[in-house]
Amino acid sequence: MEKEYWVTEKRKTQQRGEFEVKRRAKKVKCWDCGVEWLIRKDRKTPQYCRVCRVKEERNPMHKKTPWNKGESSDYEEKEYKRNYYNQQRWDKKKKLIQHMGNKCWRCGMKNLPICVWQWHHFDPKNKQIALSQVITHSWTKILEEAKKCVLVCSNCHKIIHYGEERLDAI
Repeated sequence: MEKEYWVTEKRKTQQRGEFEVKRRAKKVKCWDCGVEWLIRKDRKTPQYCRVCRVKEERNPMHKKTPWNKGESSDYEEKEYKRNYYNQQRWDKKKKLIQHMGNKCWRCGMKNLPICVWQWHHFDPKNKQIALSQVITHSWTKILEEAKKCVLVCSNCHKIIHYGEERLDAI
């Protein structure tokens, strides 16, 4: 038979003032250090004692999932999501640049940093959506829109558009 434990809690109300309440308790053991303590029987059983819980929260591997309820603030959750989706976009852009040859269509420059590459639509009327926006979609949608474009470095892209504006003004 399980041994019965009791915990005493101090309460304070306006009508009764300060008083003590006895509650049934259970003994729990920390998974990390093995320390035993008593908690109320109706409470959720914690896995770690207070000291180990603080160590766990300071550990960078503590947040294994982006939505660790009760452990992270809304700001941390939003920051995690933002970093995650930025990394996804960056990876897809890198993959698309490799797929398109990693070479500027106009000047022939190769192996430039990822931030330099841009896509130019030959016919703006065929453009359904900008590739920078479609990069968050599925890979098939990205390739479908990329077929209408050429890969150019940012300098060449500016020169192309400057030339178009100059020709329209004349």
